[in-house]
Amino acid sequence: TPMALDWIGGSDAVAQLVGAIRALESRASEAVVQRDALAEALTAKTAELEAVYEHSPVGLHTLRPDGLILQMNERELGWLGYSADEVLGRRYILELSGSGYESVFEERMKILQNGDTPPNAYTELVRKDGSHMAVRVSSTPVMSPDGTLALIRSAVMDLSQTLPREAREEDSRRLEHELLAGISSGLFVYREDGQCVFANEAAAKMVGTTVET
Repeated sequence: TPMALDWIGGSDAVAQLVGAIRALESRASEAVVQRDALAEALTAKTAELEAVYEHSPVGLHTLRPDGLILQMNERELGWLGYSADEVLGRRYILELSGSGYESVFEERMKILQNGDTPPNAYTELVRKDGSHMAVRVSSTPVMSPDGTLALIRSAVMDLSQTLPREAREEDSRRLEHELLAGISSGLFVYREDGQCVFANEAAAKMVGTTVET
């Protein structure tokens, strides 16, 4: 009868709807699994990067443009004898620097504010107990979208090591290269004649090539 035919057609439609709903549920379940896997991978990667930062063989810190310390790794805090609570967001880098560094800092700031990397600075840091340690500071700028200086990331090398001078310099160059190569911002270094002598992975990706080429 017509009613029976209508019911059969209706049953097919319901079956198709149920099938579609189950397919959606299956895809949603797969999406949840993928999302959880990505979240787990991101958490693991974040923890790995944090461990590398905290236990780096060199001191690392991040400053605001006015010199307020926003981040400092365990290595540098240990050198200075401070806890994180005593330094982060409370102290300015000049408060932990030896006399005479203020003028050097101002000159470096002029370069950083233009988005450029200043030459290494050789100075002293003052520990909590008042003693001094000779260091070399390498800094790179982090620019905001509007082109102004947002942050300053610095690596600090302890120069008071008892290694021979040549070994210290070679170790210093190696660590500096590793740090520069690993930063997320693109970085090129050119000689005066215009030849590129260094580019990190981020810089190579910017121009669509590899570091080797």
